[in-house]
Amino acid sequence: MLVVRIYLSADLEGICGVVDIEHTRRDGREHDRARKWMIQEVNAAVEGALRAGAEKIVVNDSHGTMRNL
Repeated sequence: MLVVRIYLSADLEGICGVVDIEHTRRDGREHDRARKWMIQEVNAAVEGALRAGAEKIVVNDSHGTMRNL
């Protein structure tokens, strides 16, 4: 039987709605909002992968200090 494994790498610059440096800089006015968007998108991707049969999922935060999720 095939085991489906997913490696998901997420970076703030690839998140829908992130259009300004204020979203991506840790001290930016919109950083917290962008982090929430990132979490929502990652959760949606994980949910979709699980529904599609993934048995193992690794999520990597690839933005800056890697402490955004």
